[in-house]
This record gives sequence, structure tokens and C-alpha cells, in this order.
Amino acid sequence: MGIILTPTNGSVQPGSYVATFDSIENSSSEYGPGLKWQFTIVSGQASGSRITAFSGNNPTPQNKAGRFLSGVVGKPITVGVAVDIEPFYGQKRLIVVESGEKGGARITSISTLPTA
Repeated sequence: MGIILTPTNGSVQPGSYVATFDSIENSSSEYGPGLKWQFTIVSGQASGSRITAFSGNNPTPQNKAGRFLSGVVGKPITVGVAVDIEPFYGQKRLIVVESGEKGGARITSISTLPTA
């Protein structure tokens, strides 16, 4: 039997997913310097899909970078308190994906997994 391929639009469909937090790195775009947050979905139909989100590089309790940081570490961020993010690499998080303005997918929320 030959290789069977099913074309997709290349993007993760809107929904909630369990994903592994892979990394965060400095990035830049037409909007200036920022952070690139990378996840791999580990359950459901999109399992194995990588998804990336971008934010500014100065987290505050009110902006996307701060909300993402809070979701990754599992608690509210505190102004003036540094956070070492690397110990969270490889940990599973619940991410919410919505349709992006240009047809792609975007992460809108990151949180720790519910406990039983």
C-alpha cells in the first residue's frame, strides 16, 4: 500500500487541547521584540501538532505575556519577582486555540491541567 496523505489547512482547529510546553525564546517581528511560546499537542485528533504563540517580551499582570506566564507557572505573576521558566519545559498545560484573523490558529489561553 502506498503513502496516503490527507491535505489540511495546516492549522490546529479551534478547541481546548492538552499540550506540552516546549520552549520560549526571544523573537522579533514587525511589531518589535517579543517572545515565541511553543507547544506540542499531545492528545486528540491534533496530537503531535506544534503550535506557536507570540507575545510582547515584558510580562505584566494585564497583558498577553503576563497571562501566558501565569498559565505556564500555574499561579499569578508578581510584579518585580523573576521567574525561571526552564523548569516548566516538558510540562503539560491546557491551551485554548481560536481561529486567527488571517485564517490560522492562535493560542488565547494557557492554564495548568485540572486536578482530580
